[in-house]
Amino acid sequence: IALMIEILCSRVLGPEGRGQIALCAMATALGTMLGGLGVEIPIILWSAKARDTVSHWIPAVALWGFAGAAAASAIWMLVYRYWHPAFLRGITPTLALIVTIAIPANIIFNNLIAILTGFERFRRRAAISFATQIAELISIVLLMLFVSRSPIAAVAGMLIGLLVGAALAF
Repeated sequence: IALMIEILCSRVLGPEGRGQIALCAMATALGTMLGGLGVEIPIILWSAKARDTVSHWIPAVALWGFAGAAAASAIWMLVYRYWHPAFLRGITPTLALIVTIAIPANIIFNNLIAILTGFERFRRRAAISFATQIAELISIVLLMLFVSRSPIAAVAGMLIGLLVGAALAF
């Protein structure tokens, strides 16, 4: 599915559009890594220990996750708005806004997937990952067909797919 998304975006948008998508994906991945604060491993370990019970650590992890997501999104907005590094030249304000939303969405998704991993719900985890990819592909195709053939449509479609995956994981 990821290969189909890559081919679609490359063929429809060309190298410049594909480059904008890659920049957005890298910014989102960096923000997710920084904002996630490495909490996925403790989530896996604690949820494995708790085995299907609501535990006392979930509120702390949720607070930590939201704080990290807010900090990473704020840093991204400050870098984009005030620093203007040359390597971000192709990212438009709309793409920057989508990245700002995608960072916390990715962090939440990763934390939910980590809980499923700890609970040893591997089949469900794989199904959610597959459904997320399918939702991304469908969203990208629909947005490119009915809204615009642009990097904005592709990045927004990826965000929509991720939000569908997060909803399923929740």
